[in-house]
Amino acid sequence: VVLMTTLALTLVARQYISAQAEHGHPVWHMNGHDIANSRSQPFEHSVSSHNANQLAPRWTLTTTGDVSATPAVSRESEKPGNGLGHSDLFLYFPDWGKAPQGGTLGKVNAETGKVVWSHLISDYNGISGSISRTSPALAFGVVLIGDLNGNMMGIDAATGNLRWKT
Repeated sequence: VVLMTTLALTLVARQYISAQAEHGHPVWHMNGHDIANSRSQPFEHSVSSHNANQLAPRWTLTTTGDVSATPAVSRESEKPGNGLGHSDLFLYFPDWGKAPQGGTLGKVNAETGKVVWSHLISDYNGISGSISRTSPALAFGVVLIGDLNGNMMGIDAATGNLRWKT
């Protein structure tokens, strides 16, 4: 049963990633890019060893603490519905925060550097001073993140509101 469940979840994840790729959406929904941990973005064609020295920061962001996690990246449409039309890239990542408040989880527009939402990890789990150093994963509009207190949380990607905690 465990083997079949693992196989089924793997196939669903691969189909979801393949569906995003077929639509030409460069995404990075989890640490390592995909369940194979390829750390490869096959749709990246504009940056190469020939022009990497010309890269410059588009924006900077001051967070409430250090960031050690790999952000999850998603291309999302501004308009609900079929996703046609203009869309932006968004980053999801935790920071360590500062004592005694703890760390935050945030969503940032990757094009502009504007913070869309940011919440204390302790607002999600009810434990003062909590932090997360884990790289989030994205699936079907939910940001999945763990904290250093042993909690796993599902956060609504659009609003930043807690959907569930275990």
